[in-house]
Amino acid sequence: VDEHCSRILEHVARGEGIIIHAPDGRSVQVTHRLVSDGGWVATHEDISERIRHETDIVQQATDLARTNMRFDAALSNMSQGISMFDQQKQLVVWNARFAEIYRLPQSLLKVGTHVNAVMADLVARGILKGETNQSAIENKIAAMDQYPINSHSSRVEEFSDGRLILVSRQPMADGGWVATHEDITERRRAEAEIVHLARHDVLTGLANRAEFNAKLEEASKRLKRNGGVVTVMMLDLDKFKAVNDTLGHPAGDQLLVEVGRRLQSTIRETDVLARLGGDEFAIIQEGGPNQHEGAIALAL
Repeated sequence: VDEHCSRILEHVARGEGIIIHAPDGRSVQVTHRLVSDGGWVATHEDISERIRHETDIVQQATDLARTNMRFDAALSNMSQGISMFDQQKQLVVWNARFAEIYRLPQSLLKVGTHVNAVMADLVARGILKGETNQSAIENKIAAMDQYPINSHSSRVEEFSDGRLILVSRQPMADGGWVATHEDITERRRAEAEIVHLARHDVLTGLANRAEFNAKLEEASKRLKRNGGVVTVMMLDLDKFKAVNDTLGHPAGDQLLVEVGRRLQSTIRETDVLARLGGDEFAIIQEGGPNQHEGAIALAL
């Protein structure tokens, strides 16, 4: 008790208050004021709610900081670029991948940068495919204004270095939008390669049987619609089996590649040359004014 009174007297002497934490969880702030006869007047204020409120604020700030840290980590590790623009078309949020895809200068990577400034920079530096003059910049900005802001939209931007970027925009309630930017160059190349392999012979690179049949059907439809003449020439190699048997299949493959190359050199760009399988080749020739003579010349 004496020690407690001594602490009180020290606080009184310094004009300070003390906080007492009651066993029931309440917090009471006691403030002492000296009076002329050497005693003091003490006020007692229950500050439990205030302390709880302050504690809640500190906890909320801590939770918010933790959430922002996780949000930043998630944005920084995304394979897609992210950008968010407000209703004034000003940049609000972005991640490192967004800046990397467009190779944006640091001067544009700040809150408040207008989308037109970003587009003007991309066109002026030749990042986007096309002209880089002022007219091209104005046209690109005008085209941007045509994209629907109040509905989901997607487009593919073609870059001058051959990259293809899929941009998907999603509107926000306040009139702005959030966009993802994904480099789909390799995906498109893989898709094109799959389509090519489905229609072409792997060994020679010529059209395969399926592509030949499709081209022949197209030529037949044109023939019925417009008239004319179509020549179909079938070829195979004599004694090809003997090449495989005596020299091996690698030598036979090289022979097929060379035959395909030589046949390709003898036809027109509009003609179709295909390897049907094994040592069988075929040619579709059409459209010439003297197709009959053209077919004879090709056969010779």
